[in-house]
Amino acid sequence: MTARRNRTRSPARKRALLEPKPLILVVCEGEKTEPSYFSSFKSHYKISRITIRTVPGAGVPLSVVSKARDLKNSADKAAATNLDENLKYDAVWAVFDVDEHPELKTAIQLARDNRIELAISNPCFELWLLLHHRDQPGIKHRHAVQKLLKKVMGEYDKGVDFASYALGYKQAVRRAELLGDCDLARCEPGPNPSTEVYRLTKSILGDP
Repeated sequence: MTARRNRTRSPARKRALLEPKPLILVVCEGEKTEPSYFSSFKSHYKISRITIRTVPGAGVPLSVVSKARDLKNSADKAAATNLDENLKYDAVWAVFDVDEHPELKTAIQLARDNRIELAISNPCFELWLLLHHRDQPGIKHRHAVQKLLKKVMGEYDKGVDFASYALGYKQAVRRAELLGDCDLARCEPGPNPSTEVYRLTKSILGDP
């Protein structure tokens, strides 16, 4: 009869606990272009922990940042009340255009004071979309940038499906990185043309 082996059973290996991915809030001024881009971007990369909010009507930078601050403060209060840090946003972003909006400096200062990240496009968000398909066009008014985008995309009705931009995403990031960023110290947006939307998309994807 074969003797039984006297061996100690090793404990079962525990599964490594995965760190939850950052919870990101994105607040936009646009009612269609920006939210549809970020919604389809979110779906394309299958990222669930992104909340997208818009400012009703013709939002301006100050109203976008103010709403971002209010939502951030509300989440912080809920986390404190429920003793649950997971209710807080890990990052809050305000997305808006330079365009001809008033009180840009006030909006940037308010964002600084409340630790809100900024994704500013000068002159408009359509510049970021255009960079998915071609190099930056030089100094342009927003209407000129929108016309260039229509030439590239054909029937452009301000709705955005990221599938039409996905192939050019990495080129858009590289092109945007070559342009100037917001000067936070002086509360000034980047030059025309420039867009910091790449900073937000890289943050969403966890790119360094």
